[in-house]
Amino acid sequence: MEAELETEITIGELLVKKGDTLTYLYDFGDGWEVTLKLEKSTKVPLARCVAGNRAWPPDDSGGPGV
Repeated sequence: MEAELETEITIGELLVKKGDTLTYLYDFGDGWEVTLKLEKSTKVPLARCVAGNRAWPPDDSGGPGV
C-alpha cells in the first residue's frame, strides 16, 4: 500500500480485518518505526490501546538518526 496522509484517512479504514497491519514513523527525526496489527474488532466507536509489548520512550528523547 502507498503512503497516506494522516489527515485524509483513519486507522479504521486501514485496519479492517483481523491480521491487517500498518507501519508508521513516530517522532520524525528520531526514526522510531511502529507497526500496528489488528488482532480483534469489537465494533467499539473509539479506539483505545489496552496492552502493549514494550514501554515507549518519552517524546523527543532522541534515538537513532534517520
